[in-house]
Amino acid sequence: MSSAPRNPFGVSRHGQPIQSVSLRGGVDTGIAYSQLYAETDAAIAAGATLDELQKWYEGKYPKWFRALVLVWHTSNILISQHKEDAVAQASKKKSGK
Repeated sequence: MSSAPRNPFGVSRHGQPIQSVSLRGGVDTGIAYSQLYAETDAAIAAGATLDELQKWYEGKYPKWFRALVLVWHTSNILISQHKEDAVAQASKKKSGK
C-alpha cells in the first residue's frame, strides 16, 4: 500500500518521524500477524461497522483510503508505545536507575 505517504499525519518524537525512533525500553514480543489482521484491526479501530468491514474485504474502498486508515491506526499505536516509553524512562531517572 505504497500509495499513501509514510507519515501523512506528521507524527514525530523529538523532531524525528515516530516510526524511525526506537523505543528505549521496548521488548521484542515476537508477535507477527497478517496484512488482513492489520487491516481488520485498523478498520475496527476507526469505527467500521460489520457492513463497512465487509465492503473493506470486498475492495470497495480505494487503496489510498485503506492505506490512510492503516497509517492512522499504526500512528496511534506508536504514539501510545512512545508515551509509555517516555514515562518509563522518566520513572527510571527519578528512581536513579
